[in-house]
Amino acid sequence: MLLVGTVITNEGKVVFHDVTRYGLHRLCVAVQGKYPDVEVWLEMLNDVSVKSIRYTEKITVGDLFIGYLWFYFKEQSNG
Repeated sequence: MLLVGTVITNEGKVVFHDVTRYGLHRLCVAVQGKYPDVEVWLEMLNDVSVKSIRYTEKITVGDLFIGYLWFYFKEQSNG
């Protein structure tokens, strides 16, 4: 499972991860200057059932672009 702080060089860092009371995981990856590569991060989530993916962005003071990649998934059940 990916924890907050997990980094893939040049592809971002996990900055948020929680689980709703219904078992839905919400995980966010951020990187400066571009959007995170969805294929790279999906490889790290190969043991879960990804339900949805979305991109968001923020431009900070000084025109610094930060790209965010959100994953919504459930863990695979063994039965």
